[in-house]
Amino acid sequence: MQLQEAFGKAVRSVREQKNLTQAQLAERAGIHLSAVSHVERARRQSSFETLIVVAQALDTPLSTLMRLAEEMMKIKQEGTTVDLPPDDEQAGNLSQGH
Repeated sequence: MQLQEAFGKAVRSVREQKNLTQAQLAERAGIHLSAVSHVERARRQSSFETLIVVAQALDTPLSTLMRLAEEMMKIKQEGTTVDLPPDDEQAGNLSQGH
């Protein structure tokens, strides 16, 4: 699994954990629905700016999404599982500037 694909899966996992549709995430991020789809499906290389606004719209630090993506890549190799951080941990990281 490539990092871009794993990142898209991480975004989708967090979005679904927060019970958001792609359309709701797009609206929160101020981007087009197709941009969210492209991020989640790794169809195109998304700009860094797009990744930042998606992370902000999910109230999840970009670093957390990257860590989840890296863990998903390990899972694919090892066949293990990954736990998503609780919402309050994500919010705490955001307020601390992480």
